Amino acid sequence: MQSGRFALAEGVRYVRHDRIIRRLALHGAVSNLPLTGYQALLVVFLVREIGLSPGTVGLLLTLTALGGVAGGGAGATAGPPAR
Repeated sequence: MQSGRFALAEGVRYVRHDRIIRRLALHGAVSNLPLTGYQALLVVFLVREIGLSPGTVGLLLTLTALGGVAGGGAGATAGPPAR
């Protein structure tokens, strides 16, 4: 367990001392907080207000996630942009 703690401390030091990485990490943390709340409310809205069944909402969210995975895979295979 000591090596895990060492790696975590080393990572925190790296992020703290790199201005760009620190800004990216803070942006990710700050933007994920409202996004998580939005996603939780989306499920309630779709079931209560729109009248979708919980299974349909699950299918919709699954398809959305699969679209994200497919987009990430397509972007990874495209390679770096040409200059």
